[in-house]
Amino acid sequence: YGYFVGINSYDFKFSYEGEYYKQERNDIEVMPKKGFNVGLIADLRVNKFINIRIEPGLYYTKRDLMYPENKVLAIESDRLREVKSTYIHLPLMVKFSAARINNFRPFLLAGISTDFNLSSNHKNVDDNFSNVFRTEPQNINYEIGLGFDFYLFYFKFSPSIRGIFSMENELIPDNPNTSGPSPWTGNIIKMVSRGFAINLTFEWFKTYQGLKISLNTIAVAVDTFRLSGNLLLEKLGIVIWFLIFSSNDLPIPWDSLPI
Repeated sequence: YGYFVGINSYDFKFSYEGEYYKQERNDIEVMPKKGFNVGLIADLRVNKFINIRIEPGLYYTKRDLMYPENKVLAIESDRLREVKSTYIHLPLMVKFSAARINNFRPFLLAGISTDFNLSSNHKNVDDNFSNVFRTEPQNINYEIGLGFDFYLFYFKFSPSIRGIFSMENELIPDNPNTSGPSPWTGNIIKMVSRGFAINLTFEWFKTYQGLKISLNTIAVAVDTFRLSGNLLLEKLGIVIWFLIFSSNDLPIPWDSLPI
């Protein structure tokens, strides 16, 4: 087990309707901002080279969208949309490790993940006409990455980089409007997230060894106490046996001494 901290950067990939480029329109410009990630790691070793990992975490990121200028979106405040995302990120990864060279070991990562976006605005009745950009609250991703394990005395330090690619449309279209299709979402067929994350991972393994040593120490102490207790009972039995025969002026049968 362990934990990770890191940074990320996300953008969007847009798919437009067929007439979009025929109208000589430019693409929507995505301006990604740096975000951060933090989370926990649970690791299950399959064999010497393969591990299955669950890495639940919190990913925060921000993207600014700048729409191309047209007759409807003439001023910058109408063309700019800020998209903040706070993801509960739940990946299931397979880790493929190479042979260990001294205290160094490279690895590859591959897997799938799901995101729950706490900042999606999907329940908001307002839309871009009220300056509210809405996205779906959940999506599915595939992930690939690589990294390196460095084996230190008390823990394993693993820097890694990975790409995160959404497989579902995240865009919620604007509400129908009497003025015509929305200039923000009306021409978009699909919008998916793409991002990369750099994680610094710390996994503890000395704790388990220390626990084994502690348990072994406790087991030895219990055995020692049991043996000492048995010896004490034997001595107590001899004293009681001697007192019984002495108090009754009986000859002591040394052959039946309870030793």
